[in-house]
Amino acid sequence: MSLFTPMATDPELPPYALNHARILYDSALVGSSSFSSAGSNPSFPLIPNTAQRWTTSASAYVQYLMPSNADVDTVCIGAHNLSTGNYTVTAYYRTTGGGALIAFDTITPANNNAIMFHRDNSISARVIEIHITSGSGAAFIGSIYAGIALQMQRPFFSGHTPAVLARQADYYSSMSESGNFIGVEVRRRAIESQASWANLSDEWYRAYFVPFLDSAELLPFYFAWNLLQYPNDVAYCKNITNISPSYSGTRDLMSVDIPLVGIA
Repeated sequence: MSLFTPMATDPELPPYALNHARILYDSALVGSSSFSSAGSNPSFPLIPNTAQRWTTSASAYVQYLMPSNADVDTVCIGAHNLSTGNYTVTAYYRTTGGGALIAFDTITPANNNAIMFHRDNSISARVIEIHITSGSGAAFIGSIYAGIALQMQRPFFSGHTPAVLARQADYYSSMSESGNFIGVEVRRRAIESQASWANLSDEWYRAYFVPFLDSAELLPFYFAWNLLQYPNDVAYCKNITNISPSYSGTRDLMSVDIPLVGIA
């Protein structure tokens, strides 16, 4: 190696390729002051209750002024109906409270699944704004996160069922005494899947994954399994069980499974 050859990136530490899952769980927007150009309840997307939402009936934006600058490489939107009204959504940021508005990214959602805007390099943001344009009709957003996404150390080697394709429903179904169908009612819809990883180093797991598990005990999170090939496969999830790793044959390599239960 010459003086002009940089050291190679440590393969055990991030950043990782986009086919490694991204998980956004620690939102820098908590504690922000909120404002919306139209509609009502712009603070509601910051609380983990998706029955309470920012609502608007036309193109508008919602703005969050953080208490101080935060590093951001990912912005996520969940529990929304933007595709229903054919809205286009753009995430913007400002580096200061009154600074220039800079586009983070723009998406025209094909469905009402969760949305993840992600970039390779983080920016220092004081303000995050979400603009919805080009659509019409009643629109709502129930969750907005911004922050640094957890990058999983390994990709999926043995297959994965995308949560957005694993839809589940509980039904009330009625039949007549003669055996005829007379009605079906959906009681609950959800997405349910599982993410499994092997060969995670002990050092990485303790430094990066354990803080995520601490948060996931109480708060929901955003999960994208492969932004490289499937950037629209994003789920807004919560944890419903205990998660414990196991050593996978060698002293310092771990395996772990996490359930993915989210909004359909």
